[in-house]
Amino acid sequence: MWVDLAQIISASAVTLTLLAVIMTIRQNTRSQKALAVDSLAAAITSINVPAMKSHTLGSALSKATADWGSASREERIIAHYFLFSFFKLLENAWYQRRAGILDQ
Repeated sequence: MWVDLAQIISASAVTLTLLAVIMTIRQNTRSQKALAVDSLAAAITSINVPAMKSHTLGSALSKATADWGSASREERIIAHYFLFSFFKLLENAWYQRRAGILDQ
């Protein structure tokens, strides 16, 4: 009788422990998703704010996207660096969306 009661109590303790672990993992997953979204937002800000403040970047992008050959070497370098960073950021966002990290 006492052995059966001890086994029931043990099984209950194991079940409660597993439920606690499951809840902790779910909470950690939510936190990691929020961190990924926050990191992506910070990356977007870090690329957009300097772009809005820089007349040189705007001019370089305008010339390079209209006609790559008409842009100077320096303008092409500036445009290339910005566009590469921008597309890597979009790639990261696409990957996170596809992986289910970003909600619809």
